[in-house]
Amino acid sequence: MANTGRCTLRRIENPQSRKGRYEIDCGGYPPTHIIATSLEVAKTLHVLKDEGKITADTGLRLRHPRWCGINRNYDAGLQEYMDVLGRFIKPAAKGQGG
Repeated sequence: MANTGRCTLRRIENPQSRKGRYEIDCGGYPPTHIIATSLEVAKTLHVLKDEGKITADTGLRLRHPRWCGINRNYDAGLQEYMDVLGRFIKPAAKGQGG
């Protein structure tokens, strides 16, 4: 089971195998976008979307955080995260933080 903020991804078939079926529960608030951070997660999200279990846009992908943690990859990884996440984070209004 993976907790993704408001949503929980649960394996519902053959939990001992890497392959299987998944169920996503977002507590009545389905996400509009899900950003994968590994190729395996991206594949799973595409299966869930094809099965009609999620309606969110699953086209975005970021490199795995471990890749970004390697010194030579840090700057490129940080910039990639900032570029993608910046699409969804609005800057604070004047006089409100930052």
